[in-house]
Amino acid sequence: MRDFIQELKSIKILSYNDIHRLRTYIQSKYPHSNTKQHADILIDSIRKIIDGYLKAIPRDEQLEIRELLLKDTLVLKNENILLYDIFHVMTTQYQEKENYLSVLLEWMNQYLDNPMHPDDLRMHLHSPMNNFIPILDTPREIQLPSKQNSLKVILSGMTVLLVLLFSINHLHGKHTSAPMESEIPMETSMVENSPPHLPEYFLYKEIDTHRLRGYLKSRNSLLEEEPYFSSIINVAREFDLNPLILFAVAGQEQGFVSKSNALAHEIVNNPFNVFVSWKDYNTDIMDSSRIAARTILNLSKDRPQDIDPFQWINRKYAEDEHWWKGVKSIFHRLERAVQDFSSEEI
Repeated sequence: MRDFIQELKSIKILSYNDIHRLRTYIQSKYPHSNTKQHADILIDSIRKIIDGYLKAIPRDEQLEIRELLLKDTLVLKNENILLYDIFHVMTTQYQEKENYLSVLLEWMNQYLDNPMHPDDLRMHLHSPMNNFIPILDTPREIQLPSKQNSLKVILSGMTVLLVLLFSINHLHGKHTSAPMESEIPMETSMVENSPPHLPEYFLYKEIDTHRLRGYLKSRNSLLEEEPYFSSIINVAREFDLNPLILFAVAGQEQGFVSKSNALAHEIVNNPFNVFVSWKDYNTDIMDSSRIAARTILNLSKDRPQDIDPFQWINRKYAEDEHWWKGVKSIFHRLERAVQDFSSEEI
């Protein structure tokens, strides 16, 4: 049986270090706000990061899962939140819910390299070895709030804990990092262990999402709308790839998917033309973004130092030998579009 569990464990959603970065940035951006206000901004920011990974799950359950993971995993235990943590909560707490299996399957298949078949998932869930699926070496149980306890109680407790975080100058012996230079978008969570074969500007970086949306809007691009925009940002973060590279490829391949195109809502499912073209392979933006990101990373390997990384990718990504010049030009255009921009919203 395929080891899909390791796939889910390999994708980090949020870590204590990410919260630490956000905390430092918020203090720098809002120097005149008090500790409680800082904590409110922080908790709103990290909720939005996690929400990006809870699509396909019913809204009520999204709220419960999100708050449980924040309270139990990040705030209380100082541990990373992985995709596997969401899987663990769903498989241990929601088995009696209506359409449980189909919801779980739809959620999982957004992230797995190869879609999981319902029969394989049933076999795994009913295996005697999987009565309890540990997240850590020492298993932990996550208790859902009782129906009598409102989410407000949980949120209030979290806010108090986050206020404490803001009140401490040195957390676990670590000094605060320098303030971040650009806005931290809601989707941001940094990926560790960057691929060594990539140039620095290929690696994931925080970008001014409001200005990027503005640029895409000026091009009448469907990519500035949801779920397309956030999906590309989230996938870029997941693969530690500069999101502007993915947008640049979409710009070269499909002109950013103009809304005026009668087929825009089909093209936007695969604006990178992975697996030949959007006509041949048409799933959804999350799937095609992940394939494009992985392809770019794989094609970047073994690049001679004297060859431009875009040109090196060109050798297998596209038949047109001048394709890389267009992508590189669009990439630099996007860089200019998002630079020197600050937003009043975190």
